Amino acid sequence: MWVSKDSETRKKEFLETAIALFIKKGYDVTSINDILKRINITKGSFYYHFQSKEDLVNQVVELFLADIYSITKTITSSSLGALEKLEAVYLEVANYRRENKKIYRDLYELLKKDGNHYIHSLYMQRVNVVYSGIIGDILRQGVEENVFEITDVEKTTEVFLLLMNLFKSKLSTYYYAASDVNQKDVIDIKQFYQQMLEKILGAEEGTLSFYGRM
Repeated sequence: MWVSKDSETRKKEFLETAIALFIKKGYDVTSINDILKRINITKGSFYYHFQSKEDLVNQVVELFLADIYSITKTITSSSLGALEKLEAVYLEVANYRRENKKIYRDLYELLKKDGNHYIHSLYMQRVNVVYSGIIGDILRQGVEENVFEITDVEKTTEVFLLLMNLFKSKLSTYYYAASDVNQKDVIDIKQFYQQMLEKILGAEEGTLSFYGRM
């Protein structure tokens, strides 16, 4: 039986249902009709909220990134020094992920599912857009404060984000996929990426020790 719901509640239901189906079946083979059947709603209601299946996916991706953007924006607009901002961004995002573990387990399952290449590609593009400006500004500030030795901030930002994406991917495998987590392996991974990031930023050894702590 169809039940009337307010617009935001209905939209959230569409997004959550789509995520569940994309995890189970994959984006490529999940149709709009599959989503409609799952929540017993008309196609007109779908098109009231979304222009297309692609628009739905865009909003799914934004759902995962909205709070992260808000957290990082608050930090980067503060009066903190560059190192303090970099640490705050990392720790606050890590805390948010830990407090919202189900969301990020769903994200992990969504991105690794066969048939979700389009979602994975779109998500990584949006992540890089969100973080490139934030990290770029922090690195420029760090150069001005003489804590980083960087000759090309734009290229260094690209490499920094590439390493961070690899770092998060490695950690996700341990936290969301491995049944038996070897803490020594996790510590080794964190310390390795800490050292790599310090090298590309021209920072003193131990400057980014917070990457090895969380």
